[in-house]
Amino acid sequence: MNKRNAQAIAAYRRNSFVIAESVITDIGGGFVMDDYVMAKSVSDK
Repeated sequence: MNKRNAQAIAAYRRNSFVIAESVITDIGGGFVMDDYVMAKSVSDK
């Protein structure tokens, strides 16, 4: 989840996802991905 994509982050949060961690990943060529990992708890209702 790209940190600058506020609309997508809001959609995930509306569906009970939370930011699990922030990651920076080298994707080569001098570029990095600066993203959030989103997670949702799986539990009995």
